[in-house]
Amino acid sequence: WIFHREMGWMYSHPDASDGVWLWTKQFRWLWTKESVFPYLYRSSDGEWLYFMMAGGTNALMYEWNTGKFTPLLP
Repeated sequence: WIFHREMGWMYSHPDASDGVWLWTKQFRWLWTKESVFPYLYRSSDGEWLYFMMAGGTNALMYEWNTGKFTPLLP
């Protein structure tokens, strides 16, 4: 388990391509790697997300296919 200040607790599991699968309560399984982040791939629907700070300590995930901004839960 790892803790990210904006995303909270996540279970992490490395993959064979130097990437990492992350499980979060809010987004379920996400994949990313150092050369790809702040983009994350959500496996449940094939959606690409973009992690962004929205001023101060407010963090959002932008969903490319829908154009939706989702606030991160504390």
